[in-house]
Amino acid sequence: MVETTKQSKSPAQLFALVFGVVYALTGIVGFVAFGFGHSLTLPHETLIVFGVNPLHNAIHLVVGLVWIAVSGSFIWTKRTNLLFGVVFLALVALGLANLLGFLGISGPTDPDNALHFATAALAIYFGTVGAKTKNTNKANQTHVARV
Repeated sequence: MVETTKQSKSPAQLFALVFGVVYALTGIVGFVAFGFGHSLTLPHETLIVFGVNPLHNAIHLVVGLVWIAVSGSFIWTKRTNLLFGVVFLALVALGLANLLGFLGISGPTDPDNALHFATAALAIYFGTVGAKTKNTNKANQTHVARV
């Protein structure tokens, strides 16, 4: 008989993986829909209700890929979630102050601010108290396989 251990992802890792996929796909869809443009910051296009441009799409893609890359490690996921949460919170402050026009975010009423605030709140949560260690009941179940 061979013992195997089934590993499951923590809530922090699942958050990073899901949001990583969403952000990466958003960046890719932005590039597919609007191209790369003649300038990184122009033109400003609208994807659903969100302002985007090539630089904004590239940032979404990089953030998504980083989240996906770290989602295999609990400690790196936790650190990245907290870091990205703080960065997204700073983006909300800058967006509300109308300082992110170069990213296609056009002031305090821009929907990106609400999305970035939700992302920040969830990322900070999953980078701190919501991270939790892997569920010992499910993550460390030992399965016995007959060989």
